[in-house]
Amino acid sequence: MAKITYNTRLDEELIKKFKILAIERGKRQNVILEEAIRDVLKKYKREFKNPSRAK
Repeated sequence: MAKITYNTRLDEELIKKFKILAIERGKRQNVILEEAIRDVLKKYKREFKNPSRAK
């Protein structure tokens, strides 16, 4: 699957904890973030069949 850049603003303390988690797990931040997004999509059962509708 193609990768794209996605920028956003988040709470500073949340980002600090996220970076620490990545270091502790020995994983890249984007790997953990993708996992989190997939988990949220499963939680809310929002699998978009047509990516253009996700905008």
